[in-house]
Amino acid sequence: GINAEYGGKSVSFVEPQYDNAGTFLTAAFYHFKKTQSKTFLSNIIQRINAIEDFYLAFTDADGLAPSDYSIWEESSDPYTGLPLPTSYFSFTQGMSFSGLVSSAKIENILGESERAQIVQQRAQLIQSAVDQHLWIPSGQYYGRGIRSDNLQLDTRTDASSSALIFTGLIKSTTRAKSHLQQIISNLTVQESAISRYWGDIFFYKSKFNPGGMEAYGPNPPWGVVTMFVAWAEMTLGGPTDSVVNRLKWMVAHGAPGLMPVGEGVDGVTGQFVMSGCPDIYEHGGVFVYTSLLLEGKAELPNPSGW
Repeated sequence: GINAEYGGKSVSFVEPQYDNAGTFLTAAFYHFKKTQSKTFLSNIIQRINAIEDFYLAFTDADGLAPSDYSIWEESSDPYTGLPLPTSYFSFTQGMSFSGLVSSAKIENILGESERAQIVQQRAQLIQSAVDQHLWIPSGQYYGRGIRSDNLQLDTRTDASSSALIFTGLIKSTTRAKSHLQQIISNLTVQESAISRYWGDIFFYKSKFNPGGMEAYGPNPPWGVVTMFVAWAEMTLGGPTDSVVNRLKWMVAHGAPGLMPVGEGVDGVTGQFVMSGCPDIYEHGGVFVYTSLLLEGKAELPNPSGW
């Protein structure tokens, strides 16, 4: 995988995860937009090209980005412990789309217009494939993903699929609003918080709970997806009050002194899950970024609008 090396040696973890490849490309373009440093881009262009080539070489699955274990890293069933196949997760599709749009812009900046067109076309293939294969007409929302072994669509509502909105992948505003409403209606906990996906038992009754039962019910809310939904709301021009309330929830369920906590919060007691503490990104990082977005000091992760 893209993130499978540290110090030159392979690291055994839940692989593959390809959402980070798109995130890297998006971050590289964002850094350039803020610094206007072509030297920065020139110094990392080989890495950028390698990631582009990775996406361009994958031509299966009607244009979708490669299957992986994505953001939730579930390579085993949380009930049985049996292995799970990779899936074409909506989160990875969104981040891959954002990354390729970003790298196409980078190629144009560096004078590689032909390469830019090829990369942009790959992004559009992902966009079209998501609309074709992940959209659920009967429910008017996008599925969680498609299993790579039998191509079965996972129809569970997953808050990480809000990436399809905040990266700009969903072209139809009507579809984007319907999808966001599906997430909010099915995954809201404690008024302003959001849980990962429908039926999530991690920290509750999963075989892989790191600290035993630390949540006393399913669907514990997580700070990272609570902020993801806030980004989607801002993308669609939603009410500021909703975003503020989500930020207030993050503060209310943090540690003393505004210290970031971990991944999850017990949706029953409101106590943060200790075994995941601290998590600089999934609590602290997304909170700071969302606050900056609200203050107009940062931009949403949608490179098409930069």
